[in-house]
Amino acid sequence: MTELKVQDYSLKSRLSIIKCECGYEILLLPDLKAMDQAVQNHLLKHKNRGTKEGNAKKIECALISQIFEKAAESKIRIIEFPR
Repeated sequence: MTELKVQDYSLKSRLSIIKCECGYEILLLPDLKAMDQAVQNHLLKHKNRGTKEGNAKKIECALISQIFEKAAESKIRIIEFPR
């Protein structure tokens, strides 16, 4: 008899995330404003810990780059909801 292997399909493994250089993970959402808010909130934490503006900008660019890379890979349509 063959044994069936149960695969671990944890929620985290099925969700797309972007990861900051500090290790912080942000869930990838199809709402552009919500993603911007999540990135800005995380950048504020870096700034409050003393990260210089130039380095914060590099972190922001890296996170934004990941958003577009993940969206392209998974064919997620990023939308901006009307106000």
